[in-house]
Amino acid sequence: MRLRTTPTQWTERLSRRKLGGFGCLMLAPFALVHCGTAREQGAPERTAASTAAAQTSVTAPTTIAVDADAGTDADAGDGGTAETAERPAPLPKREGDLARFYTALDALKAGTRKDHVRILWLGDSHGQADFWSGKLRSILQKRFGNGGPGFVHLGYKGYRHDGVEVIIKEKWSIAPKNPAASNKAGDGIFGLGGVLMTPKEPGAEAGVEIKDTSLTGKLKWDLCVRFNRAGDEITANITGKKPIKLKASGKASERSALVHSPFATDPVEKGMRLMVQPSAGYPSLCGVVIETDPLESPGVVLDVAGINGARYTTALGWNEEAWTAEFMRRSPELVIFEYGTNESGDVGIKAEVYEERAAKLVERVRNKKPDIDCAILAPTERSDQEERSARIRDILKAAAKTNKCWFWDTIDVMGGKGSMRKWTLENPPKGAKDGVHLTVRGYYSLGERLADDLMQKY
Repeated sequence: MRLRTTPTQWTERLSRRKLGGFGCLMLAPFALVHCGTAREQGAPERTAASTAAAQTSVTAPTTIAVDADAGTDADAGDGGTAETAERPAPLPKREGDLARFYTALDALKAGTRKDHVRILWLGDSHGQADFWSGKLRSILQKRFGNGGPGFVHLGYKGYRHDGVEVIIKEKWSIAPKNPAASNKAGDGIFGLGGVLMTPKEPGAEAGVEIKDTSLTGKLKWDLCVRFNRAGDEITANITGKKPIKLKASGKASERSALVHSPFATDPVEKGMRLMVQPSAGYPSLCGVVIETDPLESPGVVLDVAGINGARYTTALGWNEEAWTAEFMRRSPELVIFEYGTNESGDVGIKAEVYEERAAKLVERVRNKKPDIDCAILAPTERSDQEERSARIRDILKAAAKTNKCWFWDTIDVMGGKGSMRKWTLENPPKGAKDGVHLTVRGYYSLGERLADDLMQKY
């Protein structure tokens, strides 16, 4: 199955879905609907196998054996800053909200930075649709340089990314079974995006086709896999290149840690694809990162980890050491927390608890990167919970102030109380008929305004 839909089709299908009787946000293959509520891994040592993975080249066929109980060095990714022989004169120091993020943008603008400025967006189905976040990404990349699509899920039905076309063939299972659950599922190790995708049958494939042919220079890829038993094998094919094979070896019966295989390719060609196929056993995929080479063309990269129905407690349920290892591998300058719409529907839970939960998630990333900047977005208003939406907004505003995060008042941007009802009545509408989600026009409107406010402050 090849997943493709135009923004108009997405909007039409989104608007036709009806509001259910529960409190989480779900995303059907091409439509958002409303549904029910409710190392760094010890900084793993680099093994011979993981070193080989880090040096993989797609210019020749490669088979990499990976011990089933070993991972790769969490710090071997693309997130570090390149060292230069001569240090340029320091830029004027910024202070206040988003100072680190803006300083990094200053360096991009001045041409002195030889690494991407990375942003991580953690959120719910609004993020999984990648219209709101995608519009922000495109605006920042046009101004400061295009660093590529960033993190992309593989095999995740119902997911889209603004910069690529998602391709899925045959059936895949998801772990955890309820990705938005607040409690810890299994060992809690699911990668940066919070889900693992496993083929249900032989012949299943998952991949992406890059739509943006304006990307310049070589591309850097970082494929994430988790082997479930010895003998599992993955084959990765890229248009015009020889295949790469990753294979679990050894006698270990336990699941492996997350395994990363970084590799590089030539500049983007029209129709360039990555297709990943389990060639033995049933290994799991935890996504792929696609960036330009920052030494050649540094720019902005915005990773989105949005999950249907997610709340602050969703990310808190992931294994902290394993997830923060993935977080540090990306090493963003800014984290955007986009939760609250589902919390607005949890009428049986006191709103006050969300201030503490937001603080815990901010603390989790700052424990690994103390000087990171953060932004907390207010929820979009729900037409069925206008008062509670406003209450959750106020709670998150207080959490942002306490934790020194920049706060963006989504409800105020939409027009205040009753704005969702007004957005659904506009022609064309910016609010979906369910009174919870937005149309593509609505999401793009928020993305443009968020970019404007970030740049006005910049």
